[in-house]
Parts: sequence; C-alpha cells; structure tokens
Amino acid sequence: MSKFRLFLILSVFLALVFLVFKIQEPRIGDLKGEVTNFIELEKGVAGGGLLSDEAIRTAAGQGYKTIIDIRSPQEGIQEQKKLVESLGMRYVNIPVGYGRDLTPEADRLAEVLSDKAAKPAFVFCRSGNRARLLWSFYQKRGKK
Repeated sequence: MSKFRLFLILSVFLALVFLVFKIQEPRIGDLKGEVTNFIELEKGVAGGGLLSDEAIRTAAGQGYKTIIDIRSPQEGIQEQKKLVESLGMRYVNIPVGYGRDLTPEADRLAEVLSDKAAKPAFVFCRSGNRARLLWSFYQKRGKK
C-alpha cells in the first residue's frame, strides 16, 4: 500500500472519529430570541429568564434534556413541571431566594449537572438574575 493511500485512509478515519465525538457532545440550542437574558453558562448548560410554554417546546425540540427551575413553588411552577415532563425532559426545582448563602443550592445544582445524561440543561428563574447568582455560587463552589 502506498504512503499516500495509507495517509488518505488514516485521514478519513480520523475525520469520522472526530465527527462521532462531535455529534455526541451536548449542544446548546438557540433560545436567545425566546428567553430574556439568555446566556450560555458552560458547554451543555444555558440559563436565563422565564421560559414560556413555547420556549419549553422549542427546548425539547432542540435536544435539551433537563430544565432546572430555581423559582419557588409560590411562583407557580406546577404547570411548567407538567409540560416539561410531558415532553420527555427532566424537571428539577431548586428554589433560590436572595440575601443568603446559596451553597446548599449550588451543591444541589452540581449534583444534578454531574449526571452526564442531564445535559444539555437550562437553568432559569423569572428574570435570569437568580440563575446567574446561583451559577456564581456553583462556580465558586468548584474553586474551594
């Protein structure tokens, strides 16, 4: 076999391996037009403000696997929980308030995201502010 032919076969093989691994990476769907304060937090995790029912359907269609709602039960989470689960995604509620240490909530978020099957995931609250606040505690937690 000529060196060129061997090089060509090896190049095609490596390209296919690259594509297989690239296809398996969790991807963030583009919800920027549908979600206030949309932000990609890390590979496989996005966050932002309140998800409308249509945005939840879009997220499901784009391959999101987990929706992490950090609103309190008093903020009306039950209907969205039903919709998320009816679309085959996992719904997780981690209520977050202001003005206190969020380490327990950050630990719970880390537990949820440590499951590779959870990604792509979307973390949200009403405005996106608590999602970013929780994310900062999550990041700080990893640097201890």
